[in-house]
Amino acid sequence: MISSMFAPGPAIARRDALIAFLFAAFGVPFIGWMQDNGHGGLAPGKPLMGLLILLAVVPVLWRRRAPLLAAAGTLAATAIHVTAYGTITRCGLLLPLLFVEAFAVGAWLNRREAVIGLGIVLGAGVVCLSADASAGWDGLTISVPVTVVLWFVGRWARSRASLAARLHERNIELRVQRETNARLEVESERVRLSAELDGLLRTRLAELAQLAEAGSRDDAGETLAQIEAESRATLEQMRSVVGLLRDVDAATTEPQPTIAHLQALLLSEKGTHAHLSVTGEPRVLPAGLELTAYRVIEHLLNATGDASDVDVQVDFQPDALELRVSGPARSRRQADGAIDRARERLALHHGSLRSETVEGRTLVTAALPVLATA
Repeated sequence: MISSMFAPGPAIARRDALIAFLFAAFGVPFIGWMQDNGHGGLAPGKPLMGLLILLAVVPVLWRRRAPLLAAAGTLAATAIHVTAYGTITRCGLLLPLLFVEAFAVGAWLNRREAVIGLGIVLGAGVVCLSADASAGWDGLTISVPVTVVLWFVGRWARSRASLAARLHERNIELRVQRETNARLEVESERVRLSAELDGLLRTRLAELAQLAEAGSRDDAGETLAQIEAESRATLEQMRSVVGLLRDVDAATTEPQPTIAHLQALLLSEKGTHAHLSVTGEPRVLPAGLELTAYRVIEHLLNATGDASDVDVQVDFQPDALELRVSGPARSRRQADGAIDRARERLALHHGSLRSETVEGRTLVTAALPVLATA
């Protein structure tokens, strides 16, 4: 119990000092100069009697930092004042002070210490009313229920604060877990892309070896030309896969973009006249799928012209995510390159893409199966 009384809590705040000052400003003149003269009027009291009541008021400074110490200090000071000056009117000052301390012991202490604190506060109330000229023992019918109610209010406030703290900690844990899951998703995609690059190299090198063997028997010039063409195609595919790996590696050190970032992407790429619409039932998708959807939209925006009248639609279907981008057509070479990059990324998730150009506008529709990435 002694350790609980002196256990460090929140530092003394300005509101603690303000509460103590208000009680002191009221208590010193009330106790020292404005006592009942026994005939229904007020008579000058003893200044020292008013100053001594400060011993009961000062402990309220520690009502949050050391609630048990504050309650015990007020009890001791009340007993000293009653012993020194006998029966006078103190309830107007001490009972509100004890109500404040009852709430404090309920709100800032564990259950066992809070029960002990409630007993101390009730004891101080009994000592006060045992020698009170105005309320007397009848005052217990009011002071005890109010003290107990305020103690329970303090316990309720403590439980609410504890619940809020646990929820905050849980939210932090969930955020950390989600970031970890996102990193694992990105790492899984990087490993898959690396495996695909390895398989691509093995297949292409085997094909080139077969061409070289055939060239030793047939026309070498024609074979070398075919080897050159195949080598260039292999290099282009490697560049595409390495580019995807670079995107994934960057996502491991920076916050990876998701579907929620599409509005900002549209604003930066096409300006304020571009339009984004979301249909279906929006929900959180696997991190790798959301990253792929963002990158596909990014590629498809490059397939449209520089004019700002671009429409992007994201449709959350039960088993798929459908992406539609329409806008002014660009040159065929630029549009085909952007669409091919989007198609390659979609292929990693078993997605599909179709595009068409009608009356100078390009319309591209991409579909990402959700179950295939689960």
